[in-house]
Amino acid sequence: MELAPVLASGVATSVTRALQLAESPGHEIDLMCDYLSRRRSLLILDTCEHVIEAVAVLATRLLSRCPDLRILATTRQPMRAPGERIVQLSGLDEAAGAELFTSRAWAANPAAELDTDGVRAIVTKLEGVPLALELAAARIASLSLQQLITSLGQPLDALAGDALAGDPRHRTMRVVIGWSYDLLDPPDREAFAALSVFAGSFDREAANAVVEDDASDAVDHLLGRSLLTRDIDLVGQARYRFLDPVRHFAREAATPTMRESARRRHLEYHARLAARINGRIQTAEATAWAAVARACAEDLRRTATTAISEHSASAGHLVAYMYWPWFLDGQLSELRSWASAVLGAETDPHIRARLLRILASTALAQGDAAIAVDYARRQLDAATALQDLELVALAQNLLGMAAWARGDYPAASEHHLAAIGNARDCGRPWALALVTALAGRTAHASGDREAGEGLLRDAEALAEEIGEPMVLGSALDYRAHAEFALGRTMDAAALAARSLAAYQSIGYQEGLASAGTLAAQLAVLAGNHERAETLLDQALDVSRRLRHLGGTASVLEAMAVLDHDRGDHQRAGLHLDEARALRRQTGTVPSPTLRDQLSRVERSLALER
Repeated sequence: MELAPVLASGVATSVTRALQLAESPGHEIDLMCDYLSRRRSLLILDTCEHVIEAVAVLATRLLSRCPDLRILATTRQPMRAPGERIVQLSGLDEAAGAELFTSRAWAANPAAELDTDGVRAIVTKLEGVPLALELAAARIASLSLQQLITSLGQPLDALAGDALAGDPRHRTMRVVIGWSYDLLDPPDREAFAALSVFAGSFDREAANAVVEDDASDAVDHLLGRSLLTRDIDLVGQARYRFLDPVRHFAREAATPTMRESARRRHLEYHARLAARINGRIQTAEATAWAAVARACAEDLRRTATTAISEHSASAGHLVAYMYWPWFLDGQLSELRSWASAVLGAETDPHIRARLLRILASTALAQGDAAIAVDYARRQLDAATALQDLELVALAQNLLGMAAWARGDYPAASEHHLAAIGNARDCGRPWALALVTALAGRTAHASGDREAGEGLLRDAEALAEEIGEPMVLGSALDYRAHAEFALGRTMDAAALAARSLAAYQSIGYQEGLASAGTLAAQLAVLAGNHERAETLLDQALDVSRRLRHLGGTASVLEAMAVLDHDRGDHQRAGLHLDEARALRRQTGTVPSPTLRDQLSRVERSLALER
């Protein structure tokens, strides 16, 4: 778990997220203890020095309750936690250091002449510190080996506030970073300091937004000095980032005025980026924009939390814009917390209606049905007053989903059909495809198979035309469940595979759990118990991480069916009991797909009693 971009207040939440556990603000450590106390685990926390007190508290509490847990933390200073053992890491030995330096130097200048004694002298001078060796090797592009050795012997015009000075190896690293810094022109130094505002990676557009002048040349120069690293994202675009020691140095290099200017530009840019993502993430470009949202997640998150904590007038807009990428990614608790924090102060009626939608949809997903219905009704009232037919349709859709979950199919059908009419009238194909798919699911569940099949095929056709993976995956997912309920398992398997592929392409977490659960049920029927178990374990992990209680109950019910087919009736009973408790808590009923199989398992278990 890399903690470099994390603030002290976010340590527990970030580790919970890395463990893929349910988000539950204020209860993160209890969740981690419950998860880690049942297994032998090694938890690795990297770059802890800037949040050392929060990490020490976390480590102390986890280790006191998890006997088989070990924590490996990398930090420039001790945590002073009970049971801490400190291992001082040395640099590379002479041979490994020489190999690293030589490979990097030849990458910078293939014609460079490198003699063994000179390379050994550099490794010794830099104490084998890998980052220092890489930064020094980059200078071989413009210096001879002897010139490099001479330069390393020159004093550094050090900056004040030396955060790296406590350890000799860190002083060495600082000397080399500072030496590269001293070779920068003034505009590149200013860009270097400004870019340190990023918590995660960034592209050239983001760099240009944060640096007062065009940052393109500066980025190239920083890359050339090895002060930046470059990665390629999922859509083939270059992204840049600082290694943590370099970022610390860059932040020291910034004056208070520079830091504030960069911070303001960073916030403004990410607010604009969130608006752009919001405008494109329900189109055929959704996969690319979801990837952008994930790549920028730490900086978008920091922008949102800063806007909320500073009571910015733009906070509500920002949360509304970040709704869909965060919802797809399963950040339900964070979304819910943000929307709750800004709703009361939001004065824009359109944004208030969208915040109500966030609160309704996240509450529904997390099993708080009564709260969800209240927010959905408030959204419906607000949208009706605004004459915003899309928001009206989406509110009716949420009310239909809540009715479906509790097994009230007539009410669900009424809400969904009304939503179809408003979605059609508002001219938003994406909304129409979504509500049509859910109306088809409801029609099938209520026994009107002909109407259900027609609606689902209409939804699939609309989704194919739009080209957005989440709504296409949903239409295919609901069709697959319908085919499974009718006993057409081959058709169901083909549809489930297509649905899973669509969900995977955009990373829709709730959908992955749903399609994975159905794929597991199909595997049980085919006698492939091992595959079914793997799929259900994955679906359960996702559902619990999202704190999606209805989804968790569905997975547990499918697990009970698998256990029963394997002959492990005791385990089947335990899974059924846990699922029933969740159903009682949420006021929901099992999905129609599982109902017949569950009845068979329950009758069998009852006979044994």
